[in-house]
Amino acid sequence: FLLDPDWDVRGAVVRALKGGGWRPAGAEDKVRLAIAERDWQQVAKVGIEALGPVVAALRIDGMREDVAGTLGEIAERVADRSALAAAVEPLVEALSGPFRDESHQDMVIVALGRIGDPRAVPPLLPLLEGERRRQRVVTAKVLGEIGDARAVPALARAARDTDGERASAASMAIAQIAARSADAGAFAVLGELLGEERDVDCVRLAEALRPAGRPALDWLVAVLRHCDALR
Repeated sequence: FLLDPDWDVRGAVVRALKGGGWRPAGAEDKVRLAIAERDWQQVAKVGIEALGPVVAALRIDGMREDVAGTLGEIAERVADRSALAAAVEPLVEALSGPFRDESHQDMVIVALGRIGDPRAVPPLLPLLEGERRRQRVVTAKVLGEIGDARAVPALARAARDTDGERASAASMAIAQIAARSADAGAFAVLGELLGEERDVDCVRLAEALRPAGRPALDWLVAVLRHCDALR
């Protein structure tokens, strides 16, 4: 009952348990109590052992954004993010809300990016064309973090947008994907964007390509030449 959908029920259970001297017996009990009390900092401290109850709480209206933010924090703390794979499908389901505020959906998107599982790519792609500008920018950044080449065609369209922030985020995401996957298609699109003499953040773009090492050397040179020509 600590994860009951009804806030009043959860509050009554917490009061009854504490009034009776109950203490959590293990990590999961501690997490359920912290969730019921909306103590998200405590939940995040528990780490990967909190995953089961936290995923269950994603289905509670009014908690999704807090739970998503907590999952993102846990993902930042664990060395092996594949341990969070069980959270991906519930987070994808949570994308459809409902949310108290539309902007809270962005927290779910960010959590999926921090986990970095490629299963999130197909449901994220439509959000690149979403109604909210912030959502479009956040989605582009997250697709770059995930690094899956399936996102490149949609990101290429976004990189040609008249919205400079969205276009910049999409270009950066393509560079991140090229660096992580060594995908020829991503490098080709990056070359097309440079050839179109688009204004890009040269330093950030070069930094995004650096992890690829030697395979990206020609592209790093191309970025530098492109930026030098725009001066």
